Amino acid sequence: MLADIANLAKLQQLLADDPLFADIKLAAVTYDPAFDTPARLKAYGRDRGVRFDERTKFVRTVTI
Repeated sequence: MLADIANLAKLQQLLADDPLFADIKLAAVTYDPAFDTPARLKAYGRDRGVRFDERTKFVRTVTI
């Protein structure tokens, strides 16, 4: 997963300055929501260069 998130960060950087991609949204979904808490996901992404904003999110599924 490390390479995937690092690539997501690179893609985010490429899209950030291009007005043609202003409506593109990026997301990563965890496969282990019991381990990947919101704080852990945020730290993991930031450590790999992801800038979280209204267009870029990490999400986790939870059971109801």
